[in-house]
Amino acid sequence: MLLPFREYRFAPTGLVFATLLALSACGGSQDDSAFASSADASVAATDASEASTVDAVLKAATTKLPVPRVGSESPVDSAPDKAANPDTTPPATTLDPSTLLLIGFETGITLSEASGAQRGDRTLAGQDTGGTALPVAFAGATVHDGNIVRARVGHAGISDVSPWLGAQLRSLTGADSQPSRALVLSSLADSGADQSIALEYGGLTTEMPLYQRMRVKFDIDLLDRARSLGSDRFFLTVWQAESQDRRFRVKLTYSSTHGLVWQMKSEALDDPQHGLWTQDLTSVAVPLAGEDSPMGWQTVEIWLDRAGGHFRVAIDGQTIGDKTDRLIGPQGTPIHTLRPAMVAHTPVASVRFDALQVRSSVPTDAWGGAATSQAASE
Repeated sequence: MLLPFREYRFAPTGLVFATLLALSACGGSQDDSAFASSADASVAATDASEASTVDAVLKAATTKLPVPRVGSESPVDSAPDKAANPDTTPPATTLDPSTLLLIGFETGITLSEASGAQRGDRTLAGQDTGGTALPVAFAGATVHDGNIVRARVGHAGISDVSPWLGAQLRSLTGADSQPSRALVLSSLADSGADQSIALEYGGLTTEMPLYQRMRVKFDIDLLDRARSLGSDRFFLTVWQAESQDRRFRVKLTYSSTHGLVWQMKSEALDDPQHGLWTQDLTSVAVPLAGEDSPMGWQTVEIWLDRAGGHFRVAIDGQTIGDKTDRLIGPQGTPIHTLRPAMVAHTPVASVRFDALQVRSSVPTDAWGGAATSQAASE
């Protein structure tokens, strides 16, 4: 009897791990939909249909390359101190006053039909158990300035971005092997121009410190595509904050030595030649796995306190960089747009975002610390 074959790719060295999953002696096959609860059957059916369409497009865009030799690295997600899936955390009765945004993307959250410019705007609404009620506003903005999943293609005359960019709320497997739901942002094809899709909070007018934590998971063929494009052409931005003269990003790059590499970046837009700073993290793998697997999830943490001159990013508790510098430009303009979940600067990629929280202060369980009572779903 043939055995089903699944790949798990880990990026520090670009190596591919293969696991043979044996069927039971009496035969049978693994049902990929078994992770979805019966109560969400109709949602799961829709998710499965949408997921298969997106996955087919991503697969078609992937250049298959010879499989490298198998290495001996351990999966990042196998760490014994892995945090519990926040989707299963008991609801918090009262949110911490520092909590600005808290979304688990579970069934209480909805995503509207596309509308607006290029039919690229979709609105998040609703509430997770224990989360913030959407729409929500902070930093001087109004509810009309945020809670928008915005897709844009830089071609004049484009009336519908759907051939190139897409967003879904999709049922999948969480990091604890339990059913979960995530916001999936996808860049489906190369438009030949700048293109991006992001959860966006614009119209911010008040400078304030921002701490963000979220879980992310990349599509399983991302390493193949990065290798095909090469280190000079592959970039994938997943987070961005921007003022008139400063921009801050968290992204993936590609190295022929290390494979997929996490990077944090700050730019002085008024002095692009001398105002660029980057820091890479090569000691933490970027695991890739299918949506029916609990593997592949990574925790991203970001602390941006521009008034205090502090920009720190960590992946799974490992710090990429801790930049202390003047982070506000001479104009003194505040951050005007926060994109806490984003897919940009790559022609084809699909990223799952879950357990997203934004706060005005650093919680006690940050940077891999012990969880507190309000680790929410968050």
